[in-house]
Amino acid sequence: AADVGESVVRGVAAYAGKPVTTFDDDTPCVAYALTDHRDVTVGLPGGLPLFRRRFSLVEVPDLTLLRECFPGVKTVWIGAAIAPTVLHRALTAMARLVRWRLLRSLAPFARFMHCVSNLVTWGERRGGMFVEMSGWRTPAERITRSWHLVAEGSRGPYVPVIAVAAIVYRCNQGQVPVAGARPATGDLDMRDFDRFFESLGIEHDVRFVAGDPASSLYRRMLEKSWLDLPDSVRRMHGDTSTRKWRGRACVMRGTNPIAKLIGALFRFPRASTDVGVTVEFRRAHGRETWIRDFDGRRFSSVQYQGCGGYDGLLCERFGPFTFGLGTVVDNGRLRLPMRRWSLLGMRLPLWLAPRGDTFEFDDDGTFRFHVDIGLPLIGLLVRYEGYFDEELPVARVGDKKCMDSMPSRALP
Repeated sequence: AADVGESVVRGVAAYAGKPVTTFDDDTPCVAYALTDHRDVTVGLPGGLPLFRRRFSLVEVPDLTLLRECFPGVKTVWIGAAIAPTVLHRALTAMARLVRWRLLRSLAPFARFMHCVSNLVTWGERRGGMFVEMSGWRTPAERITRSWHLVAEGSRGPYVPVIAVAAIVYRCNQGQVPVAGARPATGDLDMRDFDRFFESLGIEHDVRFVAGDPASSLYRRMLEKSWLDLPDSVRRMHGDTSTRKWRGRACVMRGTNPIAKLIGALFRFPRASTDVGVTVEFRRAHGRETWIRDFDGRRFSSVQYQGCGGYDGLLCERFGPFTFGLGTVVDNGRLRLPMRRWSLLGMRLPLWLAPRGDTFEFDDDGTFRFHVDIGLPLIGLLVRYEGYFDEELPVARVGDKKCMDSMPSRALP
């Protein structure tokens, strides 16, 4: 969504829809620029991911240089994602006309494309990039790692020129690079970039594409950021076995008639200033079934690590609805912002999605939660907040007598 220079647009227009040589396991392959795609979610561990974006193949020298500079590299594919999506889809459609030889080139339309690209600038004011590498640790074990960078606001266009600033900085320190035109892949390392990333508020980190299957769901989602959570939150989400916790909560329900109907359908808890609550986590095959019980009012959901369109997101399924949530560690709080949702597998517009502030945090060693769910035009559906401070044996599921005898504690 940033302004793009006309020279960049002219370069893109020149190769759009034209054949490009890529490499797959050392085998040259012919693909077509801007018509070959990969969908990727860029995001840091514990950070708010970008909305899933489509990356289209671009013709750049790196396709050849990476294999020359790193002889072990056998497969290379490089793409770019354009925002907003409607602009990207329009460019892809025009590139297909060139590929199908209905147009010779998009070069004559470069000035028009430049004007349009700088008028159609809505969308997420965040940018990012990723590098994914995979290989074989053993003949039977394939491993994959990816590096992600996220630039907030309009800082993304600064990234390509940071290399120049880093080389100038090195020159000022007496480290002058060898003269001459050549690939500069060995002249800088990540430490040179970090100095400028920090001043611009640009963050980057490495992600495991597939985490340890023996780890808990939330630990796999958060990776390094798992250690930034307080102990009480990690105790709640760190186990891989079935567990049950007990506490108390206060509940507020929406008064809109439609909100009441939706609340009844999903069996949301009734309004109360102080109610006993239990939650049971049934964990199996990397998934978690959450069974919540507010003094006999039970409702459940299934959580699991997303893939495909939900890659990088924590999925929570309520009946026919699936919600894709970010897992964001924010000053010791675990926040779960909505990023995507669907009904029976059909994606729904995000502006119609349930909204609110859902987070978990520690209060003097006690796990606390806050869940706020509302809908556009309808308003509040349900809001409940409280704490869990006692773990129960799973065999005591449904023991209402124990619930009734639990002492009350003041809620915030």
